[in-house]
Amino acid sequence: MTPLQEIAIVEGLPMGSPVEYDLYQFEHQVPGGVISNMKRQLAQLGAEHRMDEILEETVLVRKELGYPIMVTPFSQFVVTQASVNVMQDERYKNITDEIIKFALGHYGKQVKPVDENLMDRIQSLPRTKEFINWERPRTSIEDIRRQIGADLTDDELLLLVLVPEDDFKAMRDAGPIKTEYSGASKPLAAFIKELTKQKKSTFISIQKENFSLTLKKNAE
Repeated sequence: MTPLQEIAIVEGLPMGSPVEYDLYQFEHQVPGGVISNMKRQLAQLGAEHRMDEILEETVLVRKELGYPIMVTPFSQFVVTQASVNVMQDERYKNITDEIIKFALGHYGKQVKPVDENLMDRIQSLPRTKEFINWERPRTSIEDIRRQIGADLTDDELLLLVLVPEDDFKAMRDAGPIKTEYSGASKPLAAFIKELTKQKKSTFISIQKENFSLTLKKNAE
């Protein structure tokens, strides 16, 4: 048993298992974390059955945007727009602000030009005029600390920037982990335990400073 499996048992969490190989992943290229979040959000809306539609739409949206690299934040931009297209049953009925900014080049030069029809649609939006001269805000750590709270430690400040406020409050209220895991608190014992599971090992010798241990299988 690995240390992570041990923790899962103690915490009552499901065991991880290898994900079935999916060739379609290379077509839509949506990162696993984005897919997990999308599944959770669709479940909250009772729309889990539309997952495949959104992934198919993601392929089209990415193509029309000139094939942006599917990493943060671009993967979220593409998937969000694809989700809007599917959930509203009409393509580009509404276009997100981030897609407008991307099409205008505010996130750098695109690999390929945005599809002409899509660009015409974006250029016709009143919202687009507001972003023509938009500049990305440059926020310093001091600015964030003034906005969020001067009494936070650096770790707390970073967590609050990266995770939702409710999740941050839950982590803060829970306090330090109280459970001790044998693999974490006693690494040598866990290591020896794993060594004894090796079927091909018949002799184990460990030397550490003033500690010495020798194990033999089938020894009298």
